[in-house]
Amino acid sequence: MKTALCLITFFLLGNLSQAEGPIRITAEVLQEKANKLVQAQNSRSERTTKTLLPSSSRDPLRDSTILALNGNWTFVPKGSILTIPSRFKRIIANKPKGQLMPFPEFLRKNHAWLSTREVNADEIIGKLEEPEAFYESLKSSNTIVVATRGEFPVSTAVKQK
Repeated sequence: MKTALCLITFFLLGNLSQAEGPIRITAEVLQEKANKLVQAQNSRSERTTKTLLPSSSRDPLRDSTILALNGNWTFVPKGSILTIPSRFKRIIANKPKGQLMPFPEFLRKNHAWLSTREVNADEIIGKLEEPEAFYESLKSSNTIVVATRGEFPVSTAVKQK
């Protein structure tokens, strides 16, 4: 608030040279200018907040890949699946059906055909030191491989092979 009052005072003093007669700066004038400045700042921050927050009507599944089998399903971010052997393509679903399970639980229940690969920050952004070795390690997998950070899936810039 003090900053606002200082700015308003400098603004008013700067305009004194343009005034034709004596100007009285009263506490009321300063308070009015300060209130207008605070309102302008608040409306600016509200607009910024609205643009930064996701829309409540946004569908989280739109940006996800659904994995479903035996009446259970989970979802992972698009770009998190590193490899899908052709025999498991049927597990990728268009719509959720059955019981939603958290990914770690779904993984434990389906570890025979689903596995994870811990990725580091460089791999997440697609910066691979040895791309051939990375992709070669995925080729030997007989499971759907999901990129994870900790125990949760993460989207990567690595191209699916």
